[in-house]
Amino acid sequence: TEKDIFNEKGFPQTYDLVRLNQVIRDFYDGHETVTIPQYNQEIADIDPKQLQTITRPKILIVEGVVALQLMHLDYKIYLEADLNDIKAWYLSRTLEMTALAKADPTSWRYQYTKMPLGDLTDLVMQTWDETNQVNLEKFILPSRQYANAIVQLNQYHDVQQVTIKNL
Repeated sequence: TEKDIFNEKGFPQTYDLVRLNQVIRDFYDGHETVTIPQYNQEIADIDPKQLQTITRPKILIVEGVVALQLMHLDYKIYLEADLNDIKAWYLSRTLEMTALAKADPTSWRYQYTKMPLGDLTDLVMQTWDETNQVNLEKFILPSRQYANAIVQLNQYHDVQQVTIKNL
């Protein structure tokens, strides 16, 4: 990417916190619509050419590694799951997105479509270990303390338990 932060994708420094806070403020201030650039899976980045206009919702949900660290949100929910399930979801989603890229030579994932499945799986899990696991341990898990509620998910993404915290 422009800031050469691809290997830190999803880390707090990859978020435009100024813009995110501005969107939240705009809705709090009563703006009826806000226009934002969209994330594009094909380029694995924000695409400033793809804009989305959001109409002021009754409930605004902000998700991501920085969401629980934004102190001015009304209510914060932390989604929790077993680490093995999270890794399995990551692997499954990544393999699926890579398989879809076989038909699109312009996709950044296309370069991986000809790899043997075992090699691709090893590479995906190496990426998990070097990037996602680090992000989880350094930034995501510590943000749990800011949550008003913790929702425990099972391997099928079903809610198993909800814990409401007194903050």
